[in-house]
Amino acid sequence: MRAVIQGIDARQAWSRYMQGEDDRVDERLIRRVINTYRDELAAAARRHARPGTARLVLMDASDIPDAAAACPTLEEFALERGLEDFSLEDQLAAFEEIWGTEADGHRRQSKRRRLVDRQLEALSWLEGLASRAPRADDPVEDWLAPVLAQRVSAAGMSTLRSVAERIQAVGMRWWVAVPAVGPTKAARIVEWLRVHQQETGLVLGPHAFAPISRLGRGALGPVVPAATALRPLEKFVVPEPLRGSSGHFRAPPSHCRIPASDDLEALDIWLRGRGRRSAGGEAVAPAEETRRAYRKEAERLVLWAVLEREKALSSLDEEDCAAFIAFVRSPPAGWCGPRHHERWSPLWRPFEGPLHGAALQRCIAVLRGLFRFLHGCGYLTHDLSSSWRADFGGRAPGSSIVRGERAVAPDVDPSSLPAPATPGMVRARRVAAWLQETEVKPGALARGRCADLVPPAATGAVDAPWGLRVQGERRGRRETSQQEGMLAVPAALVAQLQSLLGALGRPTDPGDPANADLPLILDVRDGRVIGLSRGGVYKAIKRLLHHCSIGMAEPQRRALRAVSPQHLCRPRRKARQINPSGDATDTPDHLRA
Repeated sequence: MRAVIQGIDARQAWSRYMQGEDDRVDERLIRRVINTYRDELAAAARRHARPGTARLVLMDASDIPDAAAACPTLEEFALERGLEDFSLEDQLAAFEEIWGTEADGHRRQSKRRRLVDRQLEALSWLEGLASRAPRADDPVEDWLAPVLAQRVSAAGMSTLRSVAERIQAVGMRWWVAVPAVGPTKAARIVEWLRVHQQETGLVLGPHAFAPISRLGRGALGPVVPAATALRPLEKFVVPEPLRGSSGHFRAPPSHCRIPASDDLEALDIWLRGRGRRSAGGEAVAPAEETRRAYRKEAERLVLWAVLEREKALSSLDEEDCAAFIAFVRSPPAGWCGPRHHERWSPLWRPFEGPLHGAALQRCIAVLRGLFRFLHGCGYLTHDLSSSWRADFGGRAPGSSIVRGERAVAPDVDPSSLPAPATPGMVRARRVAAWLQETEVKPGALARGRCADLVPPAATGAVDAPWGLRVQGERRGRRETSQQEGMLAVPAALVAQLQSLLGALGRPTDPGDPANADLPLILDVRDGRVIGLSRGGVYKAIKRLLHHCSIGMAEPQRRALRAVSPQHLCRPRRKARQINPSGDATDTPDHLRA
C-alpha cells in the first residue's frame, strides 16, 4: 500500500510485494485488491474512532495530476504548437495560458505531495495498531465494505449479531429483503461470518449454506432450542407444575379412558383421533391439513394458558375461556408475525393478527370439540365446551357464519382461463387440472409421488383408468375400486406426466422404479428435480386466478380471486353466489364457464 500511495505502477507493486501470487493476473483484479485493502484500512480507522483517517486512506492521490510529469518544457511546447519561430515572450504567454504559471504547477505538486505524506503517516499509525478480532456486537460498517454495509444496515441489520440472527431466521435467501444485495454478495457475508464464527460466537446453521429443500426439515430442528417461550408445540417446554398432572379439573385416573398422564399427552391423543369415519365405522388417519388446523388452535390455547395465565390446560375455567376469546381478538404484537415464517424459524409466531369472523368461529368450534372430547373420555370432570362462545353480531354461538359476509366462489375451471404461457403459469395449470380432475386435496397432491400411481392393470377392472393412492383421504366422485383412498386419474393427466418425464430423459412409465420418488407436480431447478410444497400448490393456484381475473369487471374479479385451492377439489355442483344486496342468485354463465 505504501508503493501504491507513492505512485509506483500497480502491476510493478503487485509483482514486487505480492510474492507467491500469479503474475499474469488481470489489471481489474489488482485494482479490486487495492480497493479491498483501502476499505479494510478505513474500517480499522473507524473502529478506533478516527473517521477523518478513514476518509483519508480512501482517497487516491493519483487522481491529482503530477505537474512535474505532465507539464512539458517550453521548447517541447513550442515545437508541439508550431511556435518555434515566435518570440520568447509569445511562447511564454501561450505556455502560461495553457499550463499556468510556475507557481500554479508548484501548488498542484504540493497538494499531491501533502496528500501522499498524510496517507503515509496514516498508514504508519494503522500499522502500529494491535489487530482485533471481530465481535458479535460490532457495527457492520467496521467489517464490511462501506456501500455493502450501508445497504445491510438500512435493512435493519446494524450489527454482526443482527445479520447472523436474520440468516438463522430466514435461511439461505435472507438477502431478498436487502435492496441491491444479491446472492453473490450475500454468500460472501455468510462465508465471512463462517470464517470468524469462533471469534464472534455467531454459529450459523446448515440452512445458511444450502437450500432447505436439499437439507430436509429434520436438519432444521436445532435452529431454535426448546424453551418455555413462544415456541411451536413440539418445542414448547411446559413447567412441571403446569403440565396438568394434577390439574384442578382432572378426573381420577381410574375414570380416564385414554392413556394420558398430562395435558400434552391428552392433546396428542385428541389430535391423532381427529379422523373421518370409514364405511365400516373405523377411524381413518386425518388429512394433514385438518390436523394442522386443529393443532394450530390448540397450540395457541396451550401457549396462552402457560405463558399468560400460568395455568394448566386442565385447570382452565369459564373465566379463562372468555379471557382467551378477548386475547385472540387483540393479541399482543409480540405474538404476531407473518405467515410465511415456518415452525423451525425463530421468527415464527402463533398469530398472524387478530381473529374475527370465520377465523374466530373456527377457533371456538375446535376448542369446543377439544373440551368435549376431554370430558367425554373421562380426562376432565368439568365440561367447558359450552363456555366457548363469542358475540357474532347477534347470532347464536353455534350458528354458522352468514353467507352474505363472503361471496360463494363461482364454479370455475382455471385450466381453461386465459393466462400467460410462462413456466410458472403452465405449472399452475397442471396443478389446477390435478385438483379438479381427481378431487385430491392440495396437501395430498404435494405429497404425491409417481409410486402412488396405480396402472389400470393393477385395479383388476376392464378399461379402468389410472388410480392414485391417497392415504387417509376421502374418495372422489370417480372411484377406481372399493378400496379406501383410491382416486381415479384421467388418462390425459398421466399422458402429460409421461411427456414431462420423457423431456427430462427419464423412463416415460411413471411406475418405473427410477421414477418412484419423483413428485407428481415436478419442476427442475439448478439441474435438480423438485416438487411443490403444500404452500407452493396454494400459491400456484392463487397466482393463476390472479392472472385470470385481470381485465374482468370488479364483481367477477373479486369472486374469482375468492376461489381457494380447496374449492377446486370439491365435487362439482351448481354454484351460487351472493349479490351485493345479499340475495342468492345463480352464478352467471360467463363465470361458470
